[in-house]
Amino acid sequence: MTAALQIARLTIWEALRRRTLLAGVCLSVLCLGGMVTFVTIAERASAREGRAVATSAENADTDAERVDAGEGAAEVADPDEPEDPNAERRREQRRHRREGLGRTAATQAMRAVGLWIARTFTAIMAILLAATAIAPDRESGTLHTIVTKPIRRRTVLLGRWLGLNALLLAHLAAFGVVLTGVMVARGDADAWRILVACLAAVMYSCLFTALGLLFSTLTSAWIAFGGTIFLWGVGLQEYGVVRAIAMGLKQMQFEAAAKVVEVGCAVFGLIVPVGRVAGWVERAAGGMNLLVVAGPIARPEGTLLGMAYVVAYIAVALTLASVALERRDL
Repeated sequence: MTAALQIARLTIWEALRRRTLLAGVCLSVLCLGGMVTFVTIAERASAREGRAVATSAENADTDAERVDAGEGAAEVADPDEPEDPNAERRREQRRHRREGLGRTAATQAMRAVGLWIARTFTAIMAILLAATAIAPDRESGTLHTIVTKPIRRRTVLLGRWLGLNALLLAHLAAFGVVLTGVMVARGDADAWRILVACLAAVMYSCLFTALGLLFSTLTSAWIAFGGTIFLWGVGLQEYGVVRAIAMGLKQMQFEAAAKVVEVGCAVFGLIVPVGRVAGWVERAAGGMNLLVVAGPIARPEGTLLGMAYVVAYIAVALTLASVALERRDL
């Protein structure tokens, strides 16, 4: 285990030296900043429009009440007419309610998009780092130098996996702290759940680093990257475009075809359990549906059985990668 930890430390150092992680962190921070700016501008524009509409509606209501009371058109236009002291308070209450609803919607959107940025960039960085963790060393002969020492190949593989996940966990923790700070500044009472959800997103890292390392032991770095990205896309279809097609077929009364497509979605989820990981991240976020959709297409809540499948899947992927590396000529 000591050798695996040493390999993990070297893996972290190599990843930082290559600046691949730094580029991913910078992109994720830029996306977060752009999202916060866009949502804030949209929220303020919506609030201004809502206040203008509310003012117009209140003025029209006031005029109608005066006319109904028999005050006449002249009295309606009279600016010196005293108003009901409670009317202004009621208008302010309605205005605050409208602004509060708009701010709540903006906060929910910011939380959902922020967590989407966290999990998406984590998956991409995990795939890229894992795909380039074994193949370049194997092709350049560096791995042959390492394994000639009293270090087994599976120890090298385990060390790579541990190092990459430790690095990505640190990234998720830092990103979660920043996003949580933004939500606290907006008065989100459940802001702490964002940090928990960001930490839970390390399951994406564990899953895709295992798949990336498996491909990296078998082929070149860029083919490994492309193959893992393809499998990611396959796993997304469990609750993605293919699931939407199934729902469309069901609405058009093509029940048999819809069932076939739904079986295909279930198979996609078994091939790469992205939906099961997402279910747990959403559960950590307080049950938020990060698909931002409702109805039958929405993911179910994460279950212990689903987590057990993800853990077993990662273990099998790492075992296959270890077997492939042990049997490969270096």
